[in-house]
Amino acid sequence: MKHKKNKLLPKIALAVFATLICLIIVEIFLQLIYGNRKPAYTVSPGGGKTYEIINEEFVHTVRTNSLNIRDHEIKEKQPGEYRILFAGDSFTFGVGVEFDEIFHTQIEETLLRNEKPVNAINLGGKRDVFWETTKAINEMKGDAMVVQIFIGNDFYDLQTETDRTFENSKSPPILADPLSPIAKTPTGHAQPVASNSKAEKRARIRQRKIYTLQILWRNLIKIEAFDNLLFKKDLRYGGRPILLKEYPKLEQSLVERELEILTHMHDAAKAKDVDFYVFIVPFKVQCLKAKLLDSRKYDYKKPNRILREFFAKRGVPCLDFLELYDQMEHRRVKSFYYLKDMHWTSEGHKHAAKAISKFLADNDNQFKLK
Repeated sequence: MKHKKNKLLPKIALAVFATLICLIIVEIFLQLIYGNRKPAYTVSPGGGKTYEIINEEFVHTVRTNSLNIRDHEIKEKQPGEYRILFAGDSFTFGVGVEFDEIFHTQIEETLLRNEKPVNAINLGGKRDVFWETTKAINEMKGDAMVVQIFIGNDFYDLQTETDRTFENSKSPPILADPLSPIAKTPTGHAQPVASNSKAEKRARIRQRKIYTLQILWRNLIKIEAFDNLLFKKDLRYGGRPILLKEYPKLEQSLVERELEILTHMHDAAKAKDVDFYVFIVPFKVQCLKAKLLDSRKYDYKKPNRILREFFAKRGVPCLDFLELYDQMEHRRVKSFYYLKDMHWTSEGHKHAAKAISKFLADNDNQFKLK
């Protein structure tokens, strides 16, 4: 028996060694192909440019118009034209999908206003819209504003925002660079990181991946039991404090600040007689892992409820996608999000376009679905 073991061990060692060599060769090959790719959220090269957003789950092209927004050139407004300004974060910008897959482009294809097509303008990815609502409405000549709120990080993004309101803002124009990496200045204010800066170079080094491990990891997290285990061990799906029943001081202050900003936005729209609507996008913990949360500690609907009650008091129509998702099959909702990335897939945008179109038509009888 001992003799057989002595013969078997070298064979096992050789097999392990051969496997490692193969993995190293595959990794070298993948690094040569993908190793120099930019991080997913790169700085826009400016208005009228084309660039790519890349990560391990998607690659897509972004074309910006002369105003540096991800949309067609904004032409002079025509008589009878009804413009809807879609303000929001990277979901509205369309990270993860091509331009014609973004929900606002599909809404243009499905919604009529007084029997005429609407003109939907994408202001997604531009946080300054939250501070300069009046300026956005004036420059874009909007008739309605639809604001998208993402529970996953919109509250926490306020930690890096400068303390501004739309009345006293001294920020760059609202049509400035979307999806800029954020760095802190010595004063603590946020500013974009230059694409060739030392900070971004260091970020690129940190983001360099071992692709063979990525492939293995992606296949492992497709297994529901394994993914649930990671969730329970707090190794996947962050941002949970915003779902706590009792908010710590930070979360409470961020919620209050978000409501303050939304108040300014709504007041600015009302002052210009602009129709105002809101829709809330849940993050994956809420719609895919809610059953695994400790109900004694967490309330997965809490931030959405706070927002809905806030808008109800102000008479603002609000569409909460969590309410829609809670009524749908788990498998279908899962198809709306990327496996690792937090954003909507093309299926997510397709569903959103239909839901938002119906929501607008239900709240204003001058809207009709084609």
